[in-house]
Amino acid sequence: MEGSRLVWVRADRTRVRYAEAHTRVEEGFRHRFTACIEEGWVEDELNRGLIRLWELRRDWGNRVWVYARWEGEGWSIHMEEAHRGVGLWEFHGGRAFPWGAAVVVEVERGEGGYRLDARVEGGPEEGVGWLEGSGQGFDRVWMASTIKSRRNNHNWSTGYVEALEAEPPVHPPLGG
Repeated sequence: MEGSRLVWVRADRTRVRYAEAHTRVEEGFRHRFTACIEEGWVEDELNRGLIRLWELRRDWGNRVWVYARWEGEGWSIHMEEAHRGVGLWEFHGGRAFPWGAAVVVEVERGEGGYRLDARVEGGPEEGVGWLEGSGQGFDRVWMASTIKSRRNNHNWSTGYVEALEAEPPVHPPLGG
């Protein structure tokens, strides 16, 4: 941590690492943070995941997460949800952000689904979509997590996430 900024340098997926806080999400929530991927590399074009920027979880089988994917000259935002170990849905963002761009990411859950918004800091809102989801509860938030994988453990990135704003609040506060 550097103040309200969680920084990683060439973090690959050979080991599990993350920052964690406790939260109690049973109904709606709104989380907002800034993310920046300064550089990255992947082993192959098929599996391009770099890092999980944000994740709400109860356990491995019950979680929702936003991650960054390598897109050649930049990176893109993606979101998924799993419930009882079954993948419920995946959303793959179509917009590539340039390396080094600070992107404001906002995730909100309301009645019947999730809203994901990602935009370059200071730029106009660029809604990514509304996604149907489960109403499952969560009790932890993870930021900047790398998860050991069966493949492409050597994909890496350098970047940061900062200034997590959370309703309901998380304890201890992460980046705030």
